[in-house]
Amino acid sequence: MKRLVVAAAVMVIVAACSSAGTGGTATSAPPAVAAASVSPTPPGKPETTTLSIAHSGTDDFDTTNKAYFIKLLQAKGFTVTNANLATADTALRTLVSGGADVYIGSLGTVARFTVAAGGGVKVMANDIKATDYLLMSQKTIPDVPGLAGKTIGINSPGDAGDTAARACLQSSNFDLTKATFVQIGGTSARVAALVAGKIDAAPAHTAESLTALAKVNTLKILVTCADAIGPILEAGITSSDAWLAKNPNTAQIVVDAFIDAARWAATNKTEFVTLSKTVTPDLDDAIRGPTWDIFAKDGYYAQNGGMSDALLTGWDKLAITTREITTGTVPDHKLWIDPKYVNSYLARNGTKPE
Repeated sequence: MKRLVVAAAVMVIVAACSSAGTGGTATSAPPAVAAASVSPTPPGKPETTTLSIAHSGTDDFDTTNKAYFIKLLQAKGFTVTNANLATADTALRTLVSGGADVYIGSLGTVARFTVAAGGGVKVMANDIKATDYLLMSQKTIPDVPGLAGKTIGINSPGDAGDTAARACLQSSNFDLTKATFVQIGGTSARVAALVAGKIDAAPAHTAESLTALAKVNTLKILVTCADAIGPILEAGITSSDAWLAKNPNTAQIVVDAFIDAARWAATNKTEFVTLSKTVTPDLDDAIRGPTWDIFAKDGYYAQNGGMSDALLTGWDKLAITTREITTGTVPDHKLWIDPKYVNSYLARNGTKPE
């Protein structure tokens, strides 16, 4: 019976999920990054075959592409370590200090660091260009205005879930100052806190949300964030200027694998579902396939590296309206975004319709 309930819940979400245009206008947004010179030549021998990754948050169903990314690098002879740190800021600062080679996480973390430090890191590619977050709440919350005076659980300020939650609320003209945002942890921790009644609402990935709905009857979906905010760059891969200068071939090989993994995730349902069982072994199998269908419908994975003018400009606007960037202007893209790796990949592999 549980599996039937889950399947029914998934079908409701599939019917409801659709992408809308990103709302809001930025106070000030930088011009798009100019196209760098592109070499159609494949990268040469890597300067190093070790790669240390820093990130923050739990491994969820949607991060199965990251597991495939690591498998691709390992198949190329790389030794990969993957450190899951307390917050996105900690993960990025680990990169900056030389404790990691790349950071995988939200653009907001990188942009805020650039505001503070003036530069030193570059986003090389983005792999997620939509959101699968659902804003879950206690059933006692009647609607979005009902969150006034309530607590909303997040992982860390400025991460993808925090941004999605704030954008969802703003789409309903909710005053963000009327709720209290508290750091709980990744999706699993937030869902557990919701089930235990310790918080009133939280953003949660689709698969984990549907699992919770099947287990308890005290929660509900308050907002489907894909409907509320439309396309959004949620996560990318970043490295330091110093590491990139020393390892140009390795950087290109890493970005190639990163985009290959996003393309694989967007087009290989059966393989994705199979690999996801090693990433989220406790997830109900009845949820896996239909959740992937939602990803496919909403164009979740960025098959072209997530560096288009439309996606970057859309992120700029959203970052300001959600106050992910509080200075009123997004730092000049040239300081923290380098599209040459994506451009090289596309020159050699072509673009995919998205």
